[in-house]
Amino acid sequence: MGKPKSKKTKNSTSTVDINRTSGEQDGHTDVSTKYSFEKILEKAVTFAESFDFELASKFYHRCYDLQPKNVKLIEGYASVLMELGKVGKCKELLQAALELEPESGYQKFLSLAQLTNGLEAVALYNRGIEIMNASRNQPKSVDNSSSLSSEISSAYCALSELYMTDLCDLEEAEEHCKSYAQMAINSDPSNPEAYQVMANYHMIRLNFEECKSLMEKSLALWLPDYRKFREGQIGDPSKDFQTLGYEARISAVKILIELEMFDDSVEICNGLIDENDTVVETWYLLGWINHIRGEEFLCNAKYYLQKAQKVHQKYPTDDTALAAHIEELLFELQNVSNDDSDLESDKENEVSDFEPNSTDSEHCDESSLCSRVQKVTVEQE
Repeated sequence: MGKPKSKKTKNSTSTVDINRTSGEQDGHTDVSTKYSFEKILEKAVTFAESFDFELASKFYHRCYDLQPKNVKLIEGYASVLMELGKVGKCKELLQAALELEPESGYQKFLSLAQLTNGLEAVALYNRGIEIMNASRNQPKSVDNSSSLSSEISSAYCALSELYMTDLCDLEEAEEHCKSYAQMAINSDPSNPEAYQVMANYHMIRLNFEECKSLMEKSLALWLPDYRKFREGQIGDPSKDFQTLGYEARISAVKILIELEMFDDSVEICNGLIDENDTVVETWYLLGWINHIRGEEFLCNAKYYLQKAQKVHQKYPTDDTALAAHIEELLFELQNVSNDDSDLESDKENEVSDFEPNSTDSEHCDESSLCSRVQKVTVEQE
């Protein structure tokens, strides 16, 4: 979800005590200060934009107590709760926002769709898209048209992926998967995720040449600039160039592994680890890439899998199959010698509120779309 923006209300003159919170920022826990509603909301937005979601949630909570029917406020509060993993309360707030404003404001529909499954999620995404299309067609929204096109494209990507996962058993799943991916490309031809989603569809269909062509298009839209960013030649990714989110890059790596595009997959994994080195799956993927590249890479494979094992001990993933596969591979590589000194001397970085990825999906019949969804797997030897 996008960052919440401050919305000032002319007639808002309510005040509230911020106990301890403001004082804690400069070490004085006994300070209590009075702020207007606008000032509290401004602080909430500031903390959210600086990724201090715990403090942001405290300020948003005080705002919500004062104006529980302020939809923009509710959306901002919900986005912070989502970042903190408080899904139940987040859904409750978004449902309230829908009831207060059911005919406008697309963001709450998209946000709630992310927390919902199946056909209910489809309906929410489509309603959000309808509102965005209506807004984009307004003459006064010309300046916003590009941003809306990007968000519409992303929503179509999410719809396509729903029919690869939750709804893969439906008879029309394959048709919807392809059509939504094409709509994502048509809505924003500059969106790299749209080509990646279509590539995944062709991977499922075993059309490897088409899949590779689409992945090359996707990578060309973001990887060169991302490479420059990592080399310090470009500044803020959110301002200076377009890239993919963390989860989308994980998905990209999985497709690239299937296409044996190993150099690109390793480069992307390295960038992911630079951003967050507490994600077990990223270390595992680096280990798996090196494992399948052959004997000369087995030393590297063991190193990365040992790292994955150590990260799992400190930040456990709920993907039990992945954790089990790490142990399997390390048992297989137990006689491969490598220098463990780097592993022992690595400093564990502090990271807040890590939530491991979950890639489990329900088992589907062999004839269904689900059974052909691309995943990184290994045959038992």
